[in-house]
Amino acid sequence: MQIAHKPRHYFAIDFVRFLAALLVMISHYWALYYFSVSGPAFPKTADQLPLHHFLKPVYDNGLSAVALFWLISGFVFACTYENKKPTAKEFFISRFSRLYPLHFATLIIVLLIQIFALEAFGKSQMFGNNDAYHFVLNLFFISSWGFQKGLSFNGPIWSVSIEIAIYIVYFLSIPVLRKFQVLGPISLIIGFYTLMTAGVPGGFWACGYYFYIGVLLFTFLMRANGRCATAGIGLIGAYISIKIFFSDCPAPYSLPLLFSGIILCAATLDSTRRTNFIFKKIAWLGESTYGIYLCHMPFIWFMNCVFNLTNLNRGEIISSPYFLLAYIAAVLALARLSYLYIELPAKQYIRGRYSRRPSINHEPAHEPAHEPALKTAAAQARAARVQ
Repeated sequence: MQIAHKPRHYFAIDFVRFLAALLVMISHYWALYYFSVSGPAFPKTADQLPLHHFLKPVYDNGLSAVALFWLISGFVFACTYENKKPTAKEFFISRFSRLYPLHFATLIIVLLIQIFALEAFGKSQMFGNNDAYHFVLNLFFISSWGFQKGLSFNGPIWSVSIEIAIYIVYFLSIPVLRKFQVLGPISLIIGFYTLMTAGVPGGFWACGYYFYIGVLLFTFLMRANGRCATAGIGLIGAYISIKIFFSDCPAPYSLPLLFSGIILCAATLDSTRRTNFIFKKIAWLGESTYGIYLCHMPFIWFMNCVFNLTNLNRGEIISSPYFLLAYIAAVLALARLSYLYIELPAKQYIRGRYSRRPSINHEPAHEPAHEPALKTAAAQARAARVQ
């Protein structure tokens, strides 16, 4: 498949990111069976969860999608800053306005839920580190930088916290990446891989490893001359072969093949006008990804409080496939509302208030533009064709 054009926005990759969030959300479904750190301890296995015949691989391996998030971030950062030279302030405002508002909102919501749980039931939910010290760590977005005693408050934020440190590394490495081209990300991949496999404490190394694989993928894509779909299918085939013949192959060797293949195939779809148009129609799913990731655990903890306050049969209700579907639908609705009424307004306000050059858009490509902006761009394109 030949690439027709370089897309302005990678909507198919956005959709892949949505699917990754969906996998993480479903893999955390088991938390509905638990109230506190100590239990009740059921179900023991994924075989007891709803639709386990179909979803067992997701229940067992859905958290691997976190690495896919990191890889996609590297890809879209490389795309976004390919021909831009952001200042430190511009880079900080871009990241802060995108990530912090919803993080702060969900942190406060989780705090209130945990306070209620302590008052009503005498114990907090899931994590035993919901104290003032860990609240401050979460407040400054450094909850997984090595200062913590364990997961706390809105647990899934750990991967975003780690990724922020890699954003700083990326900003500092931009001159190196531009100077050395392909050799830049390869060197950083090797460096992070060495630290990761050497057992150096911290999750930064795995995040950096996958992040710069994403950077390398974009670099390859810009030089592929239409061969990215073939390369993507080949990488997926290599992953399948490894899983068949070397089932115990470590994830850092096998997962990059699968994820890279998926991203290259998605990028090909984005570069083909017809399929890009189709994925653009469901862009709202990509917009909801961050909301899905941050809202699903607070929703679970809220439901756990509801179950504890009522005489409802928790096990019977949660084991129903219909409740699983209701859980997915409820989180999707919360994610969409959080995007429209928290993420988007806060982002626009912060950037409008603190950016000195508002005409320059440093929005990473995996963060879709608001619908009016898309319509404006389309109108401008039509006018240009007429002229």
